[in-house]
Amino acid sequence: MKLSKMIALSATSCVLAGQALAVTVFQGTDPVTAFGDPRPNSNQAASDFDTIAGSMNSISVITWEDFADGDQPDLMPYDNVKVSVSGDDDSGTKISGTDTIDIGYNTTFGGSKFLQIFPQFGRETTVTRFDFTEGISSFGFYLTGIQDDFEGQLSVHFTDSTNTAQVFNLVKPTPANLKTGTMFWGFTDVENALITSVEIWDEGDRTSGRDIYGIDDIRFTNCDVVPEPASMAALGMGLLALARKRRR
Repeated sequence: MKLSKMIALSATSCVLAGQALAVTVFQGTDPVTAFGDPRPNSNQAASDFDTIAGSMNSISVITWEDFADGDQPDLMPYDNVKVSVSGDDDSGTKISGTDTIDIGYNTTFGGSKFLQIFPQFGRETTVTRFDFTEGISSFGFYLTGIQDDFEGQLSVHFTDSTNTAQVFNLVKPTPANLKTGTMFWGFTDVENALITSVEIWDEGDRTSGRDIYGIDDIRFTNCDVVPEPASMAALGMGLLALARKRRR
């Protein structure tokens, strides 16, 4: 499929940011009741992101499969990539290998682990931060177990290639029939944008409740690292399975 056609097909999940035309956003959301439920909108957004991002630079993926379960300090999935969580209600970053439909689950094809976020009760902002020593051009991720009947506004923060501060609010799905939600969200900038950090914020009044969720299959481009073979294989197999399903 030609690149120009992919851009046209992704019109429902891809919009240009008003602040800077260099940034393109991809988003898809699906209600789910079980881990095996189809997520066509999320997967379409991820596929569109991978096509555009992969046309600029090679894609690296973080799947968490090489990390032990439980609370941990800052994580280094690559030598020059650091992941940290602040303002959470845990003792650091937490890797989970237990799928729970309303508080996060794995999205990696053949995998079992994900980063689980426990926002604090109250008003403190919870920040999941990704630092890139070499800089990146694009960034995307899956959110799982999100629902808007629990407090907490999610947003993505970064400074783009034009040195413009970008903030994108994420719209969580409204659960129906005990459903929760899966979302893919990502952005691409110009080639060699050299973005050095991306933050996912969870803020608001969570005095009476909070939304616990998972983050998985983070992908990015233009960072000078060698992708871990297991992660790239899992991503490739997942996209292949999706493509086969579409052809049926």
